[in-house]
Amino acid sequence: MDHPVHEWWLTDGGCLPVHDTEETGGLRILVAGATGYLGRHIVRELNDRGHHVRALARSPARLEPLRAAAEEVFTADATDRTALAGCCDGVDVVVSTVGLVGKGGRQTCW
Repeated sequence: MDHPVHEWWLTDGGCLPVHDTEETGGLRILVAGATGYLGRHIVRELNDRGHHVRALARSPARLEPLRAAAEEVFTADATDRTALAGCCDGVDVVVSTVGLVGKGGRQTCW
């Protein structure tokens, strides 16, 4: 592609160039753990850079302050596979800031 590269994303396969969002319309990015300390900053930064953000979190009430920065919201517990069905549909990139804590064989997201 002839678009200038302004950012790079680190992926399992190496570095992925993120091209000028004014020309490409931005990436569709799912941010899991969007209401946490790190997640909410990532959501706002990605929105400011022109990307299309889908915010994923357990609590709909905690997503409310992010509604202006996230084009879409998805409410689900990260340990519930059924509830997560479809959350990644149509996205280019997934950023996960989900924390899992386990005790006694049971995991809890925070």
